[in-house]
Amino acid sequence: MFTCKKHIGSSAFERCSFSGTLSLSPNVTIIRSSVFSGCKFVDLLTIPEGITDIYSSAFSGTKISSLSLPSTLSSLSSYAFANSTNLNHVVSIANQAASIKSNSFKNCNPVLKLTYPSGTDYSSWASNFPGGMTGF
Repeated sequence: MFTCKKHIGSSAFERCSFSGTLSLSPNVTIIRSSVFSGCKFVDLLTIPEGITDIYSSAFSGTKISSLSLPSTLSSLSSYAFANSTNLNHVVSIANQAASIKSNSFKNCNPVLKLTYPSGTDYSSWASNFPGGMTGF
């Protein structure tokens, strides 16, 4: 397991290679651009409560298979998880106020489903989820 501390610069671990689970410290609040882009870690990605922003391409092209987003998330930038073709578990967006850019999940697994709060305006990014979407 690789555990991140509070400050992680852009592209800090871009194209790194390790296997297992990535756990981010609860002290981290922003995940900057391309921090883990192209990394080959697999399994579960744990994004703890407290994360408010995930910048462009932060996890693009990774091999994660499962993801749950925290209720504290307020912004998910373009291409944040794009090209993560192994991502097949439900992505849960717990915060109705979260801003999700249109290409956040571009070119992901075609069976990827999204669970989101009822009343969320998802029209700008609905096409990223061919597997379907469910409000709760």
